[in-house]
Amino acid sequence: MPLLEVEDNAVELIRNVLLGTALGEALGLPVAMAGGSIGSEAILVNGLYAYGSVTEMMLLLAENLAENCGFNPKSYAEALAKRADLENPLRFYHPATAAAIAGIRRGEPWWKAREQPFQNGPRLDAAARAAPIALFYRSQRVAASMAEAQALVTHNSSHDAEAARLYVIALHHTLYRLDPGQLPLVLEDEAQDTLLRELMARLPDLAGEPIDRAAKLLAPLPGGEPHPLAAALYAYMRSPENPLEAARTAAGIAVGSADTAAAMAAALAAAYQGLRQIDDILLERLEAAEWVEMASHQLYNASRICHGEEP
Repeated sequence: MPLLEVEDNAVELIRNVLLGTALGEALGLPVAMAGGSIGSEAILVNGLYAYGSVTEMMLLLAENLAENCGFNPKSYAEALAKRADLENPLRFYHPATAAAIAGIRRGEPWWKAREQPFQNGPRLDAAARAAPIALFYRSQRVAASMAEAQALVTHNSSHDAEAARLYVIALHHTLYRLDPGQLPLVLEDEAQDTLLRELMARLPDLAGEPIDRAAKLLAPLPGGEPHPLAAALYAYMRSPENPLEAARTAAGIAVGSADTAAAMAAALAAAYQGLRQIDDILLERLEAAEWVEMASHQLYNASRICHGEEP
């Protein structure tokens, strides 16, 4: 497992995946907010590229894993209630996710607060935020289970929980250097959700297809928008060595969910090949860069200690 490597390599691996998520979301955020085409610039806040809800919830999840030696739903719910910046429009929380967190903030148990009626299709923010799960747990079976558990803190949809499970499985295999073209085959076998299994089955034949055609075939309904997880996987398969290109492709075809799709695509590419093709200046301009740096070291140290190996 990558986390057993030399410390510098392991921390870099964790940092790459968390930074990839933040980079992808920063690029996809303006697309999702405006519902338009992707441009070259993210949203600037004091000269830095703003992060959204996915990055915020992901880093709170990384801290939760480090502080509790594993995922703890109660403390994660409390962290979301205390620290989620729901009032900041740039964080761009999905209304149902924001309502669930607001309910927790009012004192409702998380398993009641998550019962929100306005789902309006897949909201894969809970999947995209799950990257630290794949980095912390060495057992894929445990990681997949914990991915579902963290999704269910704010989501009541089995589809969203299943998407989080498959995304973490995808990341786990990618960390072990599975060829990107083989990933959909693995996920098709793993999928328990009928729709997700069908979308995974379509992916192997689409890697070389034009983006417009692939987008149509990755939509759950004819004429609809591509599924965010399928869009992320397609974009990663097209550009497995370039997180920036993967993010832009995912955001360009899953416009309404551009932030989540781009975050997942960039994280997968970062897990597979790192961030060598990304200019350091761009990464330093990410608003979440310092938080990512701290969370990466916390997650690494906790992983070593919690698995019985002192750093």
